Amino acid sequence: MTEREQQILELIKLDPMIAQSTLADMLNISRSAVAGHITNLTRKGFIQGKGYLIAPDRFAVVIGGANMDLCGRSTSDLVMGSSNPGALTASAGGIGRNIAESLAHLGSKVEFISAVGEDSWGEQLLDSCRDAGVGIEHCLVTPNRATSSYLSIHGPDGALQLALNDMSLFDELNAQQLAKRAPLLNRATVIAIDANLSDSHWSIYFKLKLRSLYLLTLFRC
Repeated sequence: MTEREQQILELIKLDPMIAQSTLADMLNISRSAVAGHITNLTRKGFIQGKGYLIAPDRFAVVIGGANMDLCGRSTSDLVMGSSNPGALTASAGGIGRNIAESLAHLGSKVEFISAVGEDSWGEQLLDSCRDAGVGIEHCLVTPNRATSSYLSIHGPDGALQLALNDMSLFDELNAQQLAKRAPLLNRATVIAIDANLSDSHWSIYFKLKLRSLYLLTLFRC
């Protein structure tokens, strides 16, 4: 977009019904020049339809899990049924959250839809999204429920020996909750859905009957 096109677009955003002659007077250029710039803006996709309808911002929506990753790594061979010395770490995780953060780091505008508990872990996960530039206003914060977590135990060589996951909280993001977020999904350029979700979630998504065209991207691990 040229500097002049940017100027015209900003004026149109302030007044979508502004006349070309008014734009010409404000910018001290001819009306034919304004018409040419508007034609270019329309061809480039910044203006859509009559009445100078401004194209919406392009953004992605990620629907998926967010959980705290708890990782333990022993310093010697594991002895089952006993306490083992090792190192413990905790970090923000979840397939959906990781995808949303990666897209944001790549420069995309991202809105994240997930479910967290109203607890310290839930706040840490939301903070990690905010710090990465991921939108979280459409996340479901559920009182009296613990935030999802994933616990993994590794041997001294890093190989996974055992893992437990507590992901039942995501079932709170049911059909009613997703229907409330349908306007956001309808405006999205891309929707990425965590493919580790249950079959019941998939049926809900397709029953929403989203009106917009979008690229459905699936992730599984």
